[in-house]
Amino acid sequence: MICFWPKCTDLNGTASRRIAITGTGAVCGAGLGVDAIWDAVVRGHSAIRKISSWDASRWPAHMAAEVTDVDGRALVEDRKLHKLISRCDLLGLNAAQQALADSGLSPTSIMLMIIVAYLIMGAFMDELAMILLTVPILFPVTQALGYDPVWFGVIIVVVCQAGMIAPPVGLNVFVISGMVKDVPMADIYRGILPFLAAMVVLLGILMIAPEIALYLPRTMK
Repeated sequence: MICFWPKCTDLNGTASRRIAITGTGAVCGAGLGVDAIWDAVVRGHSAIRKISSWDASRWPAHMAAEVTDVDGRALVEDRKLHKLISRCDLLGLNAAQQALADSGLSPTSIMLMIIVAYLIMGAFMDELAMILLTVPILFPVTQALGYDPVWFGVIIVVVCQAGMIAPPVGLNVFVISGMVKDVPMADIYRGILPFLAAMVVLLGILMIAPEIALYLPRTMK
């Protein structure tokens, strides 16, 4: 997990942007976790070996750095999702869990940062673009945090809708302005504030009581 800080000036007077790494997680053929991988590097251990997880006899290359000692399915409680999640997602899920544990941040604080990020992105990105670009990255993170995938989907829909009307931009506000050109932009922004406040309250309720979003889906099982 990486946090970007504003530009600052060092002792030499040079302006630079600092980066704070709050947590690290790694999965590769040399080992699981930063400590194991660093130990393999120090010992000069090579992760290259004969491919064993699938039949590579038809291919010219029979050697690879396989990750054989990890099974991310144990991190996904819902067994129905095991058929839908690829091996790459499982490896990413394992690395995300390591990074979250190393960061020391609580699941609630990380989820709040995700929500704020969506509100900011909604100012200049389309809703579908936000979902397609971020969900494949954030889904393993929320699974590692222990959140229900259905609940996370509901949160994403609500927060994307809120981001589309949130000041200072809000793409949907410009759409409304184009439809009613005789209404000033300031009046439109004032008009959407109650709806934006209602969405923020809804997000707070879903964070405090996630069972509200999961009641109907669980009755369908």
